[in-house]
Parts: sequence; C-alpha cells; structure tokens
Amino acid sequence: TVIFSSSDSEATLPEEVQMLGGASRGFLISLGTLGPQYIKVIDAEDSTKSTQVNIDVVAGPVDHYTFDVIPDNRKAGESFNVTITARDKFNNPTTSNETITLNASTGLGTFEPEQVNMNGGVWSGALVIYQAGENISISAVDTKGFSGVSNNFNVLPQEYSRLLVLLPGQTHIPGRWNSETKTWPGPGKTGNPTPVTVGFPVNVIVKAVDMYGNQVKYQPIVNLSSDAFAVFTENDFTLNPDGEKEINVILRTATTHTIK
Repeated sequence: TVIFSSSDSEATLPEEVQMLGGASRGFLISLGTLGPQYIKVIDAEDSTKSTQVNIDVVAGPVDHYTFDVIPDNRKAGESFNVTITARDKFNNPTTSNETITLNASTGLGTFEPEQVNMNGGVWSGALVIYQAGENISISAVDTKGFSGVSNNFNVLPQEYSRLLVLLPGQTHIPGRWNSETKTWPGPGKTGNPTPVTVGFPVNVIVKAVDMYGNQVKYQPIVNLSSDAFAVFTENDFTLNPDGEKEINVILRTATTHTIK
C-alpha cells in the first residue's frame, strides 16, 4: 500500500492505493499552487521505501477575473483606480492579453471606459461612474466568456447644481450621457411631455440635482413660471428634505407651454 503526499496544500491526490508486487500504475494528480512543489510516495508498511518528484507549477489558462477592492463612497463623475487580474481555476494570477468589456450595474451610458485591454494578465486604470447609487458593482467579461465581478460600493452625488423639472411622459435618468454626443453631462431626463387637457391639473415634479442629474438632498426655494397663462397650486416653495417636490399646474390656453 502506498501513500501520496505533496508540498502543495491545493493538490488533489489519490487515496491510499494497494500495489501488487512488480506492478505499475498511472495516477492523476492535480497541483494548484504556483512555484516549486513536490509529490512524494511512501510505502505504508515501510516508510524507508519512498520516492519524490520535484515539479515547477505554472499557472493554468484564464478561468475568471478578480477586482482589487474598490473603496466605498466614490463621487459621481470623479475617477478612481480599478485593478483587474486574470486568474486560473485555482485563483492563481495568469497571463492574458484579452480585450475586456466592462459593465456597471448602473447601466450603459453611466460610466467609462467600456473596454480595456489586459496586459500580461492585469489591467489597472481609471474608471468614472456618473450615476450615484448604493451597492453598485463593476463586471468584466472577455471575448471567450470568462468573467468577474467587483465588490459592491456606493457612489455619492456631487454638490447641488441645478433644478430638474419633470412633466408627465418624462422620466428621470441620472448620470446618463447625452445619447447623441455620448458625452457627459446628459439632460438628466428622457421622454417628451404628453399632451394635456386645458383646465385639468398636471403633475409637475421638481428635483434638486447635481451637474450629472443625480438627486441631492437640498432645499432651495423654487419659483415656477410659464410662457403662457398657467395656475400653479403653489409657488415660491421649498423642496422636501430629499430634494424633490410634486405640485400641480393648470394650463389655461391650448398652446405649447414651457414651464421653468
């Protein structure tokens, strides 16, 4: 009976095997730690009878990617360093020069860059996220489908910059680029106002936002006006503590109005 052992704590070794006199057998052994390692075989009944094979273990092919920890509380629109490492199935660093596609949980058009090139198994560079939020993560995937995901982290908005007015038919899209120029900042909203009926109340949402359209907890005094006759249910009001308020406006003339 022979017993296998190895200097590699990640090794997968055969169980004790009984050998018949004069017989030989092949065994599958897997090593998972880089560098010089050995495999040793000992006779279970006579430990003086043993043999050892020394072997230099190198990394296997790419199995996944890992991110260095991204610190919490990044600021929208401010770059921070990201390091991505290619690893084999035992999590050893390995060589890769693949093109990596990045994606943020905030969605397309809220971050840059979208693609990076690994250099010998590592990419380290600046990344910017423009949309504020909680539990944001970055994912990476190469052309063969191998992937990895960062830790979750929060992105905070910048300081108060402007007011955003949303009418029925419009949606708030913070941190999104200008879809035509693919540059930031974008408009902070999407959609066209839906037609309304003269004399009926229209819901208007006013938000305090930063330069990228992220809502901020700020309470300015707001004055709304229209280029045509309109009645506001209230005016010269203060936003709620979360930086938002809804009011109604009644339009009195059948024409195209601008509310600001």
